[in-house]
Amino acid sequence: EAEMGELQLVNQLAPMQYAEVVSGYKQRSERIAELEAERNELLKLIDEIDREKMKVLESTVKRVSESFGEYFRALTGGDAWLEFTDPGNPLESGIEMVVRFPGKAPRSARGVSGGEKSVSAVALILALQSLTPADFLVLDEVDAHLDANYSANLANLLKEMSKKVQIVVVSLKDIVAEKADLLIGVYSRNGASNVVTLKLGELVNEQGKQG
Repeated sequence: EAEMGELQLVNQLAPMQYAEVVSGYKQRSERIAELEAERNELLKLIDEIDREKMKVLESTVKRVSESFGEYFRALTGGDAWLEFTDPGNPLESGIEMVVRFPGKAPRSARGVSGGEKSVSAVALILALQSLTPADFLVLDEVDAHLDANYSANLANLLKEMSKKVQIVVVSLKDIVAEKADLLIGVYSRNGASNVVTLKLGELVNEQGKQG
């Protein structure tokens, strides 16, 4: 009687509520198991995507690096390639341009002279363009900081490339203009811009006739 007195009021719905709690617990346990399975599937998918990203990244960098080396060699006679700054973690790594000019040791492109940086950048731009070739290229004074030798090599390279793609070059250097099929000159007169065009092939033929 004393113990019953201590119980005071008894919840007569407790058995029913207990059954509901147990049922809810089981449902939540099953849902937690489902969520865990879904989580594992997502992690598996993320791993697959990372592996594919790694594969594509390494393949693309390799292609650009090889093309970069070819253009750099044509422009300078040296060697160049791309490297991951953190080879162990390419997806989080930067990419370094490494260049070796004739007679010099390999160095990062960040540590070379201004003219050497310019010719390296031109080689990289052409290498990137080679991944998705366009019908035409517009190059605005890319030779501005190149010396005469590099400018001549660039002109020869663009002349060879023009067999497959139309190239429009803005340049102030005669050595580049000499390789053009068509020259378009812009000059100012009386405060207005004027344009003159000249086909070098026709000029050469005309000079030959006069000779």
